[in-house]
Amino acid sequence: MKNKGLITILICLITFCLSSQSYSYKEETHQAINEHIVQNIVNGFSMNDYLMKNLGFNGGIKEEISGIDAKGANKTERAFWWFGYGGEQEDIPSNLIKLAFNNARNNNHFHNPLVTWENAGLNDYFGPLNYTGQSLVLWAQNPNQHIGGEWSWQDARQYYYIALTGKDFNGEVKASTQTERERYYADTFRAVGQQMHLVQDVSVPSHTRNDIHALFAIEGWVEALRNDTTEPNTFINMIIDDKELFDKSVLNLSQNPSASIPIARIVDTDKYTGDNPDITTSTVIGIAEYANANFLSEDTAFTNFTYPGHDSVQVQDYPIQDPRDKLKTVQRAYYKKIKDGETNGGQGYKLATVGFLTDYSLKYFPAASVIARAFERPNLDAEVYRDYASLLLPRAADYSAGLLDYFFRGNIEITLPQSAVYSVANTDVGFFNKITLLARNITSNNEQMDNGSIELVARYRVAQEDPFQSEDILVSHDYSYTIVPELNNIRSIPRDSAVELTFDLGQTAIIPKNAVDVSLQVVYKGRLGNEDDAVAVGMKSVSDPTPVDMVNNMDKICLNGSWYDAGSAEAIAQVDPNHDGIPSWDIYLHNIADAYVKISTRTTPINASPMDYTLSIPLMQPGYLYRGYILSDMDLNHSEYATAVKTTSDDTWTHAEGGLMTGIWPGTAIKAPIDTYTDTVSCAEYGVAAPCAIRRSPGFYSFRGLELWGPLGVIFDNPEYPVGSECPWEAL
Repeated sequence: MKNKGLITILICLITFCLSSQSYSYKEETHQAINEHIVQNIVNGFSMNDYLMKNLGFNGGIKEEISGIDAKGANKTERAFWWFGYGGEQEDIPSNLIKLAFNNARNNNHFHNPLVTWENAGLNDYFGPLNYTGQSLVLWAQNPNQHIGGEWSWQDARQYYYIALTGKDFNGEVKASTQTERERYYADTFRAVGQQMHLVQDVSVPSHTRNDIHALFAIEGWVEALRNDTTEPNTFINMIIDDKELFDKSVLNLSQNPSASIPIARIVDTDKYTGDNPDITTSTVIGIAEYANANFLSEDTAFTNFTYPGHDSVQVQDYPIQDPRDKLKTVQRAYYKKIKDGETNGGQGYKLATVGFLTDYSLKYFPAASVIARAFERPNLDAEVYRDYASLLLPRAADYSAGLLDYFFRGNIEITLPQSAVYSVANTDVGFFNKITLLARNITSNNEQMDNGSIELVARYRVAQEDPFQSEDILVSHDYSYTIVPELNNIRSIPRDSAVELTFDLGQTAIIPKNAVDVSLQVVYKGRLGNEDDAVAVGMKSVSDPTPVDMVNNMDKICLNGSWYDAGSAEAIAQVDPNHDGIPSWDIYLHNIADAYVKISTRTTPINASPMDYTLSIPLMQPGYLYRGYILSDMDLNHSEYATAVKTTSDDTWTHAEGGLMTGIWPGTAIKAPIDTYTDTVSCAEYGVAAPCAIRRSPGFYSFRGLELWGPLGVIFDNPEYPVGSECPWEAL
């Protein structure tokens, strides 16, 4: 007897091995679904747009991200690949020995929506072996996953926060360099991909009906279809559905304390009780409830669950391909589901095959059909799987896309503060140490950011040469980051209006003046809608540090088309018609006093004044250049206000206070393009090793040996004589 028992166990184990774990979608199927979702707009959400706008990935979903794979090896792949990789890896480890000892991740991929969540996990037998696992909704939110790594929702959140800020939820620094941050982005995308996998698994009926069924099932059929070259587009066409099958409002339902993060409601809303199948056609329903109520699994066909039942179907013959001759068709009887929940728009669909004995008795001995059914074992064949897949695959895609959207839903809009600049640096300070901006919560579904921490992430490259010149220059290939907490302990970001946030490091730089390719991110961590410890981010690509120049050119004067030294005998002679040494024009040197520059927006132009200014200097002597720096948006206005002051008693001309106010002019801040190279040849042209980054010159111009930024600032000149006379600056 012992030998027979051992033989039975061995047979069962061999069967498991040969079945290749077909009781969930194949790893490659999950990978394909995830990659399709991430590369397309599903339910109005575009991962590509999010990566570009919120994270600064210029390549979007095709941005190359370096991470570490499951074997511990460094791997560089495009962003969308990491989501697909997560879809693949959630089933690993799943080898035979681990399954035999209930030590595989996919033992935790089951959820029966008709029992309490603590008891909703796998508890099924295959041969002499009993397989158990935690409910999928609990597993998704288990921060202490002990099999195959830590990839829960909470882990994904923390990986994302580390990728953004470099530190974990406890404030411990985990990533200081771009390479380290990229690893956590890869982990984030992989973890979200593994969470999407879980949603897709409960679109498989066996995963909702406590049926481990290890032999060939719908999952294997779907993978075969995906690889079928005779039907190259069928799999993708099944995923794509014009109807929006997922309703975000499920995430607003009251939460079950066993798994309190709202994603649990994507799986189970607790609305289907086992006797109300029609409710599962609502869009506000969990995908596990839909699958359980409307489909059969191989070992629960018309057993274990009330629905679908025999009263839900009618018997109908369908033409199918003759298995003996593919050029012919034969008639086969199927149970067609026509009521009690899903009916495929009233058309019905094949729920199961009708056994020969039952089919025969239904036709010829109706009274005996009840007896025949008692001995019948309905089958799920390829025709049934095709009908199932046409209804379940698009829902699996839509619901897992809903989870993807939910993870990245937190969105913050960043705009200029009233001052029209994010930061100002005076000429004697080599950095920006204070950033001010406006932030508004633009998360969908009216979710509030009402209690969290708020931080600024300043991201930039560093110029290896003076960036304020008309030459292409080498800049750092990798980004540098500065993380700054909000100064005034503001913890909420409102929806109805923007809040002004201030980030100040005192005498320490947030952004150096030789920074280029600058962007600002606001990161919120805390309560978002019904989720605690959510992470939301907004990003704004801002100008490079832009010089605002004021030059006192009043040591020179333009007379009769030529430049002269102001106050010189040669200059006096040009405007002394009486030849008595008394000029008839103000040709003297002048100081500039109380000079002010005001930066304003194009929509709200503001004149510079002693009461309203961005930069100021009390005194500029003749020939002096004053240079300040701003961070702003690209298009802006600038205005200058100043007074000319006499430098000699020989100057008897009247100078009005503020007489040098120039008016309001449209201007432009700097945002120079950056070219990055990974090949040795391109980088060698600049004398550096690959990879490298080159900043293309934004176009400064030369003035008296200085490189000036023309679209901002002012040159103060003495009035030319005669009025309208022109002297080229190049002649100075």
